[in-house]
Amino acid sequence: MLHYYFDRNFSFVSYCKYIHYMTQNLSPAKLLFALLVVLVPVRVVCAVENDPFLNRVFVQYHEGVSKNSRAFADSQVGLRKALDNEFGVVSRFRSILPGKVELLELDGLESSRMSSVLTMLKKDPSIKSVTPDFRMHLQRVPNDLNHGMQWHLNSASDLGSINVHAAWDVALPNGFGASTMAQVRVGVVDTGIVRHEDLNANILPGYDFISNTAVSRDGDGEDPDPTDEGDWMAAGACGGGQPLQASPSTWHGTVVSGLIAAAVNNGRGVAGVAPNAKIVPIRVAGACGASSADIILGMSWAAGLPLSGGTPPIAQPVDVLNVSLGSVQPNCPQPLQDILTNIQSAGVTIVTSSGNTNSDAISFFPANCDGVVVVGAVTRSGSKAFYSNTGKPVDVMGPGGDSRTLQRAEDGLLSTYNTGVQTAGFDDYVIGHMGTSFAAAHVSGIAALLLGMDTSLTPVAVENIIKTSTKSIAGACSGCGSGIVDATSAVNQLVVAPGGPNVGVGSGGGPETTTVSAVDVWALLVLLLIFVMTYTNSRKKHRTLLRFE
Repeated sequence: MLHYYFDRNFSFVSYCKYIHYMTQNLSPAKLLFALLVVLVPVRVVCAVENDPFLNRVFVQYHEGVSKNSRAFADSQVGLRKALDNEFGVVSRFRSILPGKVELLELDGLESSRMSSVLTMLKKDPSIKSVTPDFRMHLQRVPNDLNHGMQWHLNSASDLGSINVHAAWDVALPNGFGASTMAQVRVGVVDTGIVRHEDLNANILPGYDFISNTAVSRDGDGEDPDPTDEGDWMAAGACGGGQPLQASPSTWHGTVVSGLIAAAVNNGRGVAGVAPNAKIVPIRVAGACGASSADIILGMSWAAGLPLSGGTPPIAQPVDVLNVSLGSVQPNCPQPLQDILTNIQSAGVTIVTSSGNTNSDAISFFPANCDGVVVVGAVTRSGSKAFYSNTGKPVDVMGPGGDSRTLQRAEDGLLSTYNTGVQTAGFDDYVIGHMGTSFAAAHVSGIAALLLGMDTSLTPVAVENIIKTSTKSIAGACSGCGSGIVDATSAVNQLVVAPGGPNVGVGSGGGPETTTVSAVDVWALLVLLLIFVMTYTNSRKKHRTLLRFE
């Protein structure tokens, strides 16, 4: 799997190819020595490249080759026959961008023969480029001690906070009841979702795009049920001896969804950045990670782009896509860049994490693609988190937390969770999460707040507002974008004053005269009592995450 590597610029796959090249040019005596000294220790490593889950290829056609042209049709028919005969597979093409990018699926292909497939495809004069599917991984970081509350949403003393309370006063003019925010849909491209008391009201129908049942654990392929079946792994279950240790389920999609849109003012649990937004769960990740093809298919579906293969269209496309997954890739593959551009052109704001390898995000997909909002992570104090990727692709920084440096769980993030170790158990709240996954979730929430105020905003406009409303990062940080996102500063850029819509904090609308009645006083006392009871209950109910996530 591509996220395990010796150093931050040299993937296991490239290392294995290097070993293969070197051994082809050794004398017999030196080759025997290499087998003993080099190949034996890396045998487990190089087996990772032989991944049985990855049997698909993105095929990009030359400009001018129409889907209805004879060249296109002859290419697909001829290639399918040749591939089926040569490799003993059942092949089929699935349109993503008709006439431009097709997904070639090769059922029964031995992964060791993928290079031969790529060679055959490249000989077709209609084809411009081929990109094999690759595995991607959730952008989270190991956690230790845990305890605390949601400083990351609003804390005057913590620079890493996004300052959301005053933003709610502006973006939710009708309070936490009905508002335009309910129209905003955020697609969470992740592990799926489990039912949770703090999320159920904000969850819309989604879809499961995991094509391999060994990854999905639900016994079938694509289906309209995005339930997270658990991504726990036994030691060595993912091939090549990975993972080295068994790991429990992360409920990653539920954590991300809670940070974005957990219900608020309901007397329980936690609050999301955009508490009136709706979550569309798009399940793409399971045991051992996610396929880039599944991710791209899920994103395309959520954006309302037509897909061949019998997948029913989404009822209403999303406005924002949160992609807290990634993989080490030296460049953004052109076919995938074309698809992402098409998604953005459909009016969808794409937010993604920068990665957790403390390296340059330029070598991390999809952060190295154009048209996405790339988010790095800061700590509670507003300084760069030790794990966060930085560099030219990074647009902004968001709270990702760090519960390890001072061994304090309260310096991590608190969100919705589940008690299940493997399969789902009961509703839970856990603190101690950290990673650029969760920094991205905060930015997706801010994007939802902005679109709730003005649904006509384009993805470019949303990105510009988020980037120009940041606050300073603590300490020096090269490649940290424009700074730390600030929800209040962002929504105030949309305020029209004086007397216009959404007048609120910083609107310039002038002073208001307020009369306090006896009913108001009683209402305040009741609210204070509810707050005390809720705070006491939440302190009892949330738990800490005493394990590696």
